[in-house]
Amino acid sequence: MLYMMALLHVSGKFKAYIPITTLQTIHTNSTAEHLKVYPNPVFDFFTVNSTEDIDKMELLNVTGQKILDKNNPNKIEILDLSNHSKGVYILKTYIENKVTLAKIIKN
Repeated sequence: MLYMMALLHVSGKFKAYIPITTLQTIHTNSTAEHLKVYPNPVFDFFTVNSTEDIDKMELLNVTGQKILDKNNPNKIEILDLSNHSKGVYILKTYIENKVTLAKIIKN
């Protein structure tokens, strides 16, 4: 099944659609069965920790622009947002044909 996620600007205006095949959502500061993202909110760096092999990882800004695209990342990755603006980002991880989304807040 194909889902479309709408990205909105903080003002509430529509920015972009992102196609998603299987949807699982992680809320900030929580964990999925196989994935942890911390700390959240983020100042400069955050950690992605998975118990399963990650096929692909993408980080998108609120306009839907990819600012990170990594194939076959490690089970534990430390990502650097120090050169990016404060705001909301979406982390997409692909594990065995499932997409997990995490909302990342940068302070």
